[in-house]
Amino acid sequence: MIKSFVSSFFGFGINMNITAVWDRVHPHLRPNASFKQKGSADVYTVFANVRFGKDRWVELMEIEYRKRDDQFWISDTAYADAIQNDPDIGRLKVEAVDARLWSATPTLINIEPTTRCNFNCWSEEEVAYVAISIDSADPGDFC
Repeated sequence: MIKSFVSSFFGFGINMNITAVWDRVHPHLRPNASFKQKGSADVYTVFANVRFGKDRWVELMEIEYRKRDDQFWISDTAYADAIQNDPDIGRLKVEAVDARLWSATPTLINIEPTTRCNFNCWSEEEVAYVAISIDSADPGDFC
Protein backbone atom coordinates (compact mmCIF):
# COMPACT_ATOMS: atom_id res chain seq x y z
CA MET A 1 0.00 0.00 0.00
CA ILE A 2 2.75 2.44 0.92
CA LYS A 3 4.63 1.60 -2.28
CA SER A 4 1.66 2.38 -4.48
CA PHE A 5 0.95 5.58 -2.53
CA VAL A 6 4.55 6.75 -2.99
CA SER A 7 4.52 5.95 -6.70
CA SER A 8 1.22 7.66 -7.38
CA PHE A 9 1.62 10.66 -5.09
CA PHE A 10 5.19 11.56 -5.93
CA GLY A 11 5.09 10.48 -9.57
CA PHE A 12 7.96 7.99 -9.67
CA GLY A 13 8.72 4.42 -8.75
CA ILE A 14 9.87 3.55 -5.29
CA ASN A 15 13.16 2.03 -6.49
CA MET A 16 15.85 4.65 -6.09
CA ASN A 17 19.24 4.10 -7.69
CA ILE A 18 21.91 5.99 -5.70
CA THR A 19 24.97 4.64 -7.51
CA ALA A 20 26.12 8.03 -8.84
CA VAL A 21 26.05 9.58 -5.36
CA TRP A 22 27.65 6.49 -3.80
CA ASP A 23 30.48 6.51 -6.33
CA ARG A 24 31.07 10.22 -5.81
CA VAL A 25 31.74 9.78 -2.08
CA HIS A 26 32.74 6.11 -1.69
CA PRO A 27 33.97 4.74 -5.04
CA HIS A 28 36.24 2.25 -3.26
CA LEU A 29 33.52 0.63 -1.13
CA ARG A 30 31.94 -2.50 -2.55
CA PRO A 31 30.47 -5.37 -0.50
CA ASN A 32 32.12 -8.75 -0.80
CA ALA A 33 31.01 -12.31 -0.08
CA SER A 34 31.19 -11.77 3.69
CA PHE A 35 28.18 -9.41 3.58
CA LYS A 36 24.60 -10.60 4.00
CA GLN A 37 23.04 -11.66 0.73
CA LYS A 38 19.41 -10.81 0.11
CA GLY A 39 17.37 -13.49 -1.59
CA SER A 40 19.72 -13.64 -4.55
CA ALA A 41 23.42 -14.44 -4.57
CA ASP A 42 23.78 -11.27 -6.63
CA VAL A 43 22.23 -8.81 -4.11
CA TYR A 44 23.99 -7.74 -0.91
CA THR A 45 22.49 -5.74 1.96
CA VAL A 46 24.49 -2.89 3.48
CA PHE A 47 23.51 0.07 5.62
CA ALA A 48 24.40 3.71 5.17
CA ASN A 49 23.33 7.14 6.33
CA VAL A 50 21.64 8.91 3.41
CA ARG A 51 21.03 12.64 3.02
CA PHE A 52 18.01 13.84 1.08
CA GLY A 53 18.22 17.44 -0.05
CA LYS A 54 20.47 19.76 1.95
CA ASP A 55 19.72 18.64 5.48
CA ARG A 56 17.48 15.60 5.85
CA TRP A 57 19.60 12.64 6.98
CA VAL A 58 18.11 9.18 7.34
CA GLU A 59 20.34 6.99 9.47
CA LEU A 60 21.06 3.35 8.75
CA MET A 61 19.05 3.03 5.56
CA GLU A 62 19.05 -0.42 4.04
CA ILE A 63 20.89 -0.30 0.73
CA GLU A 64 20.93 -3.11 -1.81
CA TYR A 65 24.11 -3.60 -3.79
CA ARG A 66 23.42 -5.46 -7.03
CA LYS A 67 26.77 -6.95 -7.90
CA ARG A 68 25.93 -8.01 -11.46
CA ASP A 69 25.14 -4.40 -12.43
CA ASP A 70 27.50 -2.78 -9.89
CA GLN A 71 24.58 -0.62 -8.69
CA PHE A 72 23.40 0.65 -5.29
CA TRP A 73 19.67 1.02 -4.59
CA ILE A 74 17.75 2.17 -1.53
CA SER A 75 15.58 -0.80 -0.56
CA ASP A 76 11.85 -0.40 -1.11
CA THR A 77 11.10 -0.88 2.57
CA ALA A 78 13.72 1.62 3.75
CA TYR A 79 12.50 4.27 1.31
CA ALA A 80 8.84 3.74 2.28
CA ASP A 81 9.75 3.95 5.98
CA ALA A 82 11.73 7.16 5.41
CA ILE A 83 8.79 8.78 3.60
CA GLN A 84 6.37 7.63 6.26
CA ASN A 85 8.56 9.30 8.93
CA ASP A 86 9.18 12.46 6.86
CA PRO A 87 6.91 12.91 3.81
CA ASP A 88 9.11 15.70 2.39
CA ILE A 89 11.79 13.11 1.62
CA GLY A 90 9.64 11.91 -1.27
CA ARG A 91 10.24 15.22 -3.05
CA LEU A 92 13.99 15.42 -2.41
CA LYS A 93 16.93 13.91 -4.27
CA VAL A 94 19.66 11.92 -2.57
CA GLU A 95 22.57 14.34 -2.21
CA ALA A 96 25.01 12.42 0.00
CA VAL A 97 25.76 8.98 1.37
CA ASP A 98 27.84 8.25 4.45
CA ALA A 99 28.80 4.59 4.27
CA ARG A 100 31.83 4.78 6.53
CA LEU A 101 29.86 2.99 9.22
CA TRP A 102 29.93 -0.45 7.62
CA SER A 103 32.65 -3.01 7.46
CA ALA A 104 32.80 -6.76 7.06
CA THR A 105 34.58 -7.04 10.42
CA PRO A 106 34.68 -4.82 13.49
CA THR A 107 37.53 -2.34 13.64
CA LEU A 108 39.43 -0.91 16.57
CA ILE A 109 41.47 2.22 17.04
CA ASN A 110 45.12 1.58 16.36
CA ILE A 111 47.29 3.74 18.61
CA GLU A 112 50.63 4.31 16.97
CA PRO A 113 53.89 4.18 18.98
CA THR A 114 54.35 7.96 18.98
CA THR A 115 50.83 8.41 20.34
CA ARG A 116 51.52 5.87 23.08
CA CYS A 117 54.67 7.81 23.92
CA ASN A 118 52.63 11.00 24.21
CA PHE A 119 50.19 9.28 26.55
CA ASN A 120 53.08 8.03 28.68
CA CYS A 121 54.71 11.46 28.79
CA TRP A 122 51.53 13.19 29.97
CA SER A 123 50.20 10.45 32.20
CA GLU A 124 51.44 9.21 35.54
CA GLU A 125 50.74 5.66 34.43
CA GLU A 126 52.50 3.89 31.61
CA VAL A 127 50.18 2.92 28.78
CA ALA A 128 50.76 -0.70 27.89
CA TYR A 129 50.62 -1.81 24.27
CA VAL A 130 48.41 -4.81 23.65
CA ALA A 131 47.95 -6.31 20.20
CA ILE A 132 44.29 -7.27 19.96
CA SER A 133 42.75 -9.54 17.38
CA ILE A 134 38.98 -9.51 16.95
CA ASP A 135 38.97 -13.32 16.91
CA SER A 136 40.81 -13.67 20.21
CA ALA A 137 39.78 -10.51 22.08
CA ASP A 138 38.70 -10.72 25.68
CA PRO A 139 36.43 -7.92 26.99
CA GLY A 140 39.11 -7.23 29.62
CA ASP A 141 41.53 -6.25 26.83
CA PHE A 142 39.58 -3.08 26.23
CA CYS A 143 39.71 -1.73 29.79
